[in-house]
Amino acid sequence: MIKDNKEALTLALALAITAPNDKKAAKCVKIADSLAKNMERADVELAMKDVLDKMIDSLKEKKDE
Repeated sequence: MIKDNKEALTLALALAITAPNDKKAAKCVKIADSLAKNMERADVELAMKDVLDKMIDSLKEKKDE
């Protein structure tokens, strides 16, 4: 369950990055943009950092497999 806008933005950004095609990625970007417009800049930056950290962790895990 998504608990707040920061978590929703983090998820939308992650989905945009990992979307299987451009159409779905664009839809996620649109959702992320809509969420970010209603958030404080610091919270948006934290969400972006969370996404990058999760993506890096995921790549490290795949490398270790």
